[in-house]
Amino acid sequence: FHAKEQPVLNIQDLWLLSGAMILLGALVFAAELMAYRATSRGAYTSSAEGRVKLAEHIRKLPLGFLMSKDPGELGHTMMNDFTQIENAVSHSLPQLVSGAAVPVLAFAGLAFIDWRVAVAMFAGLPAAVLILWGISGLGRRLGQSHAKARIIQANCLREYLWGMKVIKAYNLRGENFTRLERAFYRFMQESVRLEGVMGPLVLVAVAFIQSGLSLITVVGVYLLLGGEITVPLLAVFLLAGTHVFDPLAVAIMRLPVFKYDAMAGERIVSLLGQPVMTGEEEPPAKHDIRLANVTFGYGENSVLDNVSAAMKEGTLTAIVGPSGSGKSTLLRLIARFYDPQKGEVLFGGSDERAMDPEKLMKKISMVFQDVYLFQDTIGNNIRYGREEATQKEIEAAAREA
Repeated sequence: FHAKEQPVLNIQDLWLLSGAMILLGALVFAAELMAYRATSRGAYTSSAEGRVKLAEHIRKLPLGFLMSKDPGELGHTMMNDFTQIENAVSHSLPQLVSGAAVPVLAFAGLAFIDWRVAVAMFAGLPAAVLILWGISGLGRRLGQSHAKARIIQANCLREYLWGMKVIKAYNLRGENFTRLERAFYRFMQESVRLEGVMGPLVLVAVAFIQSGLSLITVVGVYLLLGGEITVPLLAVFLLAGTHVFDPLAVAIMRLPVFKYDAMAGERIVSLLGQPVMTGEEEPPAKHDIRLANVTFGYGENSVLDNVSAAMKEGTLTAIVGPSGSGKSTLLRLIARFYDPQKGEVLFGGSDERAMDPEKLMKKISMVFQDVYLFQDTIGNNIRYGREEATQKEIEAAAREA
């Protein structure tokens, strides 16, 4: 319209702008939905595959390493640590990326309009980064202590539940419950300490970030009074500031959580890095067993010292001795649950350390003192010894047993 004419509302242009906004909103929704599904599917799929891979790796580890670890700790790594990784990939990481990308793009765009106001918007960012860098070591120590308390709590709870039949039978409360109670309170204290120490420090960093809105106002009004910028331009900066600082503040709040989750990844990687039992050779056809100057112990406690013995194929050998003399240890060495610290265990005349552990176990059957049944049918529990066994063979084995 001309300067002397009354403004005329162009309905057609208004409808076009409204349509463009609706289309843009639909595109943004579709993109976010695809990103959410891809992120979630990727996180949970990777976690499931990782659990399977870790379980397979644990199966191949020496029994000595597994016995040095509490089952609750391994279970915690298998379940809780992978859950933390799921949370990090599906929630924390996208928020960190978006929270960092939005300010960078906003600064690049607003700097072309007026670099002074753009700099004022992010003047508090260096102080926030410095605070986060300074507390990273403290956060790691608190996180490790918190994770340790959580594992101890899980172990004590598992022990208490497993011993419940004894506790109920003898009407006990005693030491086991006291240990569980202490574990609960310790985990509570570590949780309060982690939140109570890290929370306020992170909030200080967020406050420095959000101070950018106040600095925009101060610098913008100063430039406006000097005639260097216009009111619409100042409004653009203020509007951008309200949309930039929120995702950046969320990213800063999620950063300690992401680092805590990253420690779970370190525990998984550490367990995957444990060396499996080696050996590629096929076990020989002969089944004679011979121990040649075998020495073995648990930690500093020696159990077998320079032991030699021979067990001929087709004969019955009884190993007799008092409790703790090493009978079970000797059998576990034969089955290669451990490798001897000195000497050799020979199967059919060949050193077991050169054999494929899984192929060796196909030659050996063991009946343990403490029986464990898997959560499955009796038939499938018998079939674990030979997966290709028929129903008739399973029934025959049950009758013989």
